[in-house]
Amino acid sequence: MRDIDRLSKAGQAEPTDYETLIALENAPKRFGQITVTFKDEDHVLGRVNLEYGDSLDESGYPELPAKEGCAARWSTTKLTDLHLDTVVEAVYTDYITALASIYEREAGRSSLPRDRSATATA
Repeated sequence: MRDIDRLSKAGQAEPTDYETLIALENAPKRFGQITVTFKDEDHVLGRVNLEYGDSLDESGYPELPAKEGCAARWSTTKLTDLHLDTVVEAVYTDYITALASIYEREAGRSSLPRDRSATATA
């Protein structure tokens, strides 16, 4: 038995496991639910309510909004054995419009080969 503020709480505030807690007749239903919130910056795009310990894969996610010039993905694509409310964020990565080449000019700047035969011998 532990004391709280130096007062004994035997029979009033005892430790218990989760299964015992949610089985109590007067336990709020919310104790058995987990909410996954999907956000794009400050905008909530959707919410999914699950049971404690459930899992969610990407098929249950809302559609990602497109953002011009960017590739979009969720911060995580699989949530397993959930025990806490969770927020999944939209992540945007700018497209790369040019890639460096293995071929270099005299000044060390990237260059593309002049013809396809140059790539076959490199």
